[in-house]
Amino acid sequence: MLNLNSINSREDFKWEVIRKAHTDSAFRSALRQDPAGTVGKMAKVNGLKVNLHQETPDNVYFLINYNPDLPGGAGAITVNPTDNPEEVVVKKAWKDPAYRAKLVANPDAVLRAEFGAGMPAGAKLMVLEEGKDTLELILPANLDSDTGAAPAASSELSDEELEGVAGGGFFSWLAVKLGMTSSSSSCNASTNSGSCGCSSASGVRA
Repeated sequence: MLNLNSINSREDFKWEVIRKAHTDSAFRSALRQDPAGTVGKMAKVNGLKVNLHQETPDNVYFLINYNPDLPGGAGAITVNPTDNPEEVVVKKAWKDPAYRAKLVANPDAVLRAEFGAGMPAGAKLMVLEEGKDTLELILPANLDSDTGAAPAASSELSDEELEGVAGGGFFSWLAVKLGMTSSSSSCNASTNSGSCGCSSASGVRA
């Protein structure tokens, strides 16, 4: 059951929506036409505004998802060595309003300061801020058409960036998020993960 006062419940629900969009073309089409109505058939969303965003290789989203534990629980948030780039910046944005403002205003500058790398040439990073009364849903790049086929990108990784994919770090995470890896397209319901992009499309968990 969806508990809107639990960050994990909210993100698990969003993951289920995106996973169903990945596996069910009819549901995917309905979601694009009427996000709130389609989501409302899965759970009671109590009048929440549901916004749907389509990610592409040239338009990448970071989601500062709503955290019901803030601001009081900000001190308990920890950035772990195993966190991916999105988890790092979102957790820091939760903890520090000034950092959050910088991230929203100039996300590429924040990425370069954090990871020594920014978005590939031609690609744009957009930061979404989710409020208490909204659900921000992001369709992964490999769902940019009703066939489920991954779209071609006008931006490409440079040789240096491709080396970063092989070595891990920011570009490795970006390649997985956008389905640029050779792994099969799959969803793992037991771990909320998989190369389908469902996991990266839902928000950071506390």
